[in-house]
Amino acid sequence: MTASSPMCRAAPEVVMEVYYEWCRWLELPHELPPIVMERLGHGGEYLRSLLQFMLRSSEPHCLEMVMEMAEWRSQMAMHATCMALTTGFTQSMTLASTCLELLGGLQPGCSSSSLHICTVLQHLLIAHEPEVLTLLLHYQAPFVLLRALNRPGCSEILQIMLGSDAMLPKVVPHLPTRQLHVHSLQQDLSRTTSSIDLAESRTSASCNC
Repeated sequence: MTASSPMCRAAPEVVMEVYYEWCRWLELPHELPPIVMERLGHGGEYLRSLLQFMLRSSEPHCLEMVMEMAEWRSQMAMHATCMALTTGFTQSMTLASTCLELLGGLQPGCSSSSLHICTVLQHLLIAHEPEVLTLLLHYQAPFVLLRALNRPGCSEILQIMLGSDAMLPKVVPHLPTRQLHVHSLQQDLSRTTSSIDLAESRTSASCNC
């Protein structure tokens, strides 16, 4: 089962409460408290709010007027997301909604930090290759990346998905630096093509009835 729409916002008071908590946590010089990492692994408003520091597509995250502070928090959010979603077990729905949310930040007109988004996508691909690769293909990531090739990090992620050795900087020490397994991509492309062919054949059959 995969997410089909972006993460839902919590009630306004919860959104603000979690936002201010993150503003404090992202300024800490040390790693995030274990309880925070545990909450992130289950998704919800804590994860949505953290991703928004990179995406900057909804209030209050998009209202940050000091660009240096916005970039700093985006970078810290990138580190925290990579750590939380590449260590141990991560729920499938969390991966699905995270991928969809991140790709939304690469759409034309978004003021997000594309380099930070792509760095997270790279880490997710390496840590959860089969599942994340399938999700990115399902969400038409290659087309999203092609439209954003002029933005930092997008060309590298597209090359990585094609089996290239292009790599963005690694921010999680425990994660190995490696290429994706090309056969894994070929299998996913084959499944995607088969699904498209099946849908087209069903459409043709219904039209001929």
